[in-house]
Amino acid sequence: MSDLDFGYRVRARRHMLGISQDDLGKAVGVSQVAIRKIEAGGNTRHGRKIAAALETTLQWLETGIDAAVDHDGAMSSSEQRSHGHASPKPDPRPQPSAPPWPLKKSTAERIRALTPAQQRRADDAFDVILKGFEAEGK
Repeated sequence: MSDLDFGYRVRARRHMLGISQDDLGKAVGVSQVAIRKIEAGGNTRHGRKIAAALETTLQWLETGIDAAVDHDGAMSSSEQRSHGHASPKPDPRPQPSAPPWPLKKSTAERIRALTPAQQRRADDAFDVILKGFEAEGK
């Protein structure tokens, strides 16, 4: 397992759940700085606590593969119960819908199909392109 891949999956899962580094750190019992270092590829001995706080498995965080979770690390309801996670209560408020994906050729499905390392490289490349466009507009 690459510590960088572990950190990338921690960051991706944290973002998916809308959890800040500070909140994850508090849930795990470490500082926000420690979470930042883990996400940047640093070692940790808190993998199980991080997995529990992110409602996923340690195996998925380490490898990106676990039959008990889907591609983005979310555990099935039965797996959540067996890992001691309560089923979330449904939110009666209407949820805002996400804006439509703006790109036609680079679909979200194509990006999700990439490995974590490929996703990072694609993100870096796209960031360079966007910075160029932003510089043109100024």
